Amino acid sequence: MSLENKEPHDPYAALRNQDFRLLLTGRFITSFANEMLSFAIGWELWLRTHQALVLGMVGLVQVIPVILLSLPAGHVADQYNRKRIVLITELFLALCVLGLGWLSYTEGPLVLIYALLRRCCLKPFPPSSFRTQRHGAHPPGSSPLLPDPRLPDF
Repeated sequence: MSLENKEPHDPYAALRNQDFRLLLTGRFITSFANEMLSFAIGWELWLRTHQALVLGMVGLVQVIPVILLSLPAGHVADQYNRKRIVLITELFLALCVLGLGWLSYTEGPLVLIYALLRRCCLKPFPPSSFRTQRHGAHPPGSSPLLPDPRLPDF
């Protein structure tokens, strides 16, 4: 019995599949658009404020929902039609991007930019529904499963 495979390995076999090429092209376009959006948001906020803290807040607003919603999003992806989930989230993202463009054009308040940016990162998930706190970190009279009123909900 030989360990060698008699058929030569074809590194481009996946690229011969049309569905894979469509997926690869779509992912590339989406990733490129997300990078352009991220750069444009940073540029817009830098031109308005000239503060590094504002740019840091953009990164924070973008990464916190990813950390908090990774597990719930996996559960949703397992329970529902993934094609429909992607379609809904991409449409929601397009609406958020249009809102950000309108706020940029009209020079809207930064709070609204952060609010839309937060909604863009969350996709269709509500912001407060998955936010929990460690035991003992909530103010008196409130539940640890409800959102903390001290935290901003843009």
